[in-house]
Amino acid sequence: MASAILLGIGIAASAAVGKIGIDAFKKYRNINGSVKNFVKGGFEPKMSRTEAIQILSLNSRGLTRQKVKTAHRRLMLANHPDRGGSAYVASKVNEAKGLLDADRSIRGFSSWAIPPSRPVQKIPSVLEAVESMKQYSLNCPRQ
Repeated sequence: MASAILLGIGIAASAAVGKIGIDAFKKYRNINGSVKNFVKGGFEPKMSRTEAIQILSLNSRGLTRQKVKTAHRRLMLANHPDRGGSAYVASKVNEAKGLLDADRSIRGFSSWAIPPSRPVQKIPSVLEAVESMKQYSLNCPRQ
């Protein structure tokens, strides 16, 4: 009885391993014929936001500054001309990062060119300053 149960578990495990192996092989060899990784056509004359996101291999949903920076670094390490990469590809990666850096709709926007906005502080008038000094002097204990 116990040997029949073990035999059944062994057959089920080998079937699961076989299925995982076949799926991995199909994915590796792309047997199903779909081309999901490539977009038809070349580059646009002026780079768009969509094209920049595609060049950096990002998703437009949940796009953050840190993701742009990480993707740019990863691609530049792989395609830098000093390391045998293509100068054209490196220029397109830099152009994509520059375009997305200038995009204010991305969360975590920060740029060297545009300082962050600060709340406007109200400057007190002379009368308000004198009044606040009087209040301060009344509330301070004398020594």
